[in-house]
Amino acid sequence: MTEYIATRWYRPPEVLLEWDTYSKSLDVWSIGCIFAELIERRPLFPGKETSEQIELILSVLGTPKIEDVYKDGRSNSSEIIYKFGKIPKMPWKDILPTANDDALDLLEKMLKFDPDKRITVDEALNHKYFDDIPKEHDEKTEPVSKFDFEFEDLDLNINELRDLILHEIMLYHDQGILDEYEKYKEQYKKGDKKKDKTSMIKSSSKNKTASKASTKSKV
Repeated sequence: MTEYIATRWYRPPEVLLEWDTYSKSLDVWSIGCIFAELIERRPLFPGKETSEQIELILSVLGTPKIEDVYKDGRSNSSEIIYKFGKIPKMPWKDILPTANDDALDLLEKMLKFDPDKRITVDEALNHKYFDDIPKEHDEKTEPVSKFDFEFEDLDLNINELRDLILHEIMLYHDQGILDEYEKYKEQYKKGDKKKDKTSMIKSSSKNKTASKASTKSKV
């Protein structure tokens, strides 16, 4: 693996420093970076090149302990890391002031400089931050599948295409729209494609208006 990749902002120290071995903890780091970005709505470590990326990480995590750097397969790390001098660790609350304590605790455990000290995937899923999310799943539940590529046979202008995109989205939220879609799709298969294309568009626009009215009434 190389550090010269498009996803540099989410690369862990072991990739940036080209250590000899990687593990699943690499993904834990990346998810931690994304998690922080979702909280604060901005990238956590937006480095423009590898050296800056490492410096940004150190500016938050602080200079790592010697035992976190001097391990087998981690050659040349000390020269790169310690050239920035002694950097103190920043409190996560100062970096992500809007995050709650559980979120900050999870981030603290995911974004460890030493991959051996990061929380595992299973440990992260069982973290108290996720206590409100049901852990059990109904085995009878089947994934929803409404993907349909028959629109590729239609001669659509830009406005019609926009309406059908909205229509596709609403399939997941409104049973009435789904029923209309199935009705006109069957008619389309039977013959009059031009007529049914217009019917589908009109139905989409009608339901779009109804959906907006319903949303306003709920607000």
